[in-house]
Amino acid sequence: MAELILTTAYDDGFAPMGDIAAARLRAWGDRLGAKVHVERKLTTDRPPAWNKVVLIRTLLCQGHDWVVWVDADALVRRLDGDLRAEIKEGKNLYLSLHHQWVHPMPGMAVRFEVPNTGVMLLRRSDWTLDFLERVWAADQWTAHPWWENAAVIDLMGYHRLLDSTAVNAPRPEIMDRVQWLDWSWNSVPGECDHANPHILHYTRRGNFEERLAEMREALTQIEAVEKGPTP
Repeated sequence: MAELILTTAYDDGFAPMGDIAAARLRAWGDRLGAKVHVERKLTTDRPPAWNKVVLIRTLLCQGHDWVVWVDADALVRRLDGDLRAEIKEGKNLYLSLHHQWVHPMPGMAVRFEVPNTGVMLLRRSDWTLDFLERVWAADQWTAHPWWENAAVIDLMGYHRLLDSTAVNAPRPEIMDRVQWLDWSWNSVPGECDHANPHILHYTRRGNFEERLAEMREALTQIEAVEKGPTP
């Protein structure tokens, strides 16, 4: 079976949520027999989310065949899932395609598809290393509210998500190497829900304390299920 390492990163300010996420990531790694790397030292001068680009590339260059990235605001719900089951020939980057509804006027709703980098599986290859270099080089998105996710979206050709006047122009040299994961791997409660998710992602909907409370409540429920009924 393909070798992989699970990873996440966060700083002290994000520790109340990140510590919970990291503990579940380690439990998942134990179940899979996979290595886990939790990075606590963010080494770039960019917003924290950008550090994933450097960390993932570093781990791939260290020789890991596959890297699983999970944002520090995402909680592994099911330990029985294995992203290696999603691997397909010729695909190097795996992530979910979320939906975002926009209401340009009363009674009208338009759905946009949004690639989400909160959970990813990446294959060690020249293509992947080059792609990550190109993401990092897209520093025009450094301060964008979606940070490195905006750079990925732009490289993929989903331009209208970033500029309402632009036209989408998917790039075959990138999209041919991308495989979409179903929402079970990146389920956003209240927005992009899955009925039986592997990973719950508490993105920036609500303030930090609200998201933290949701994560803690979910963890309590998960632990109760894993513990089983009281005799």
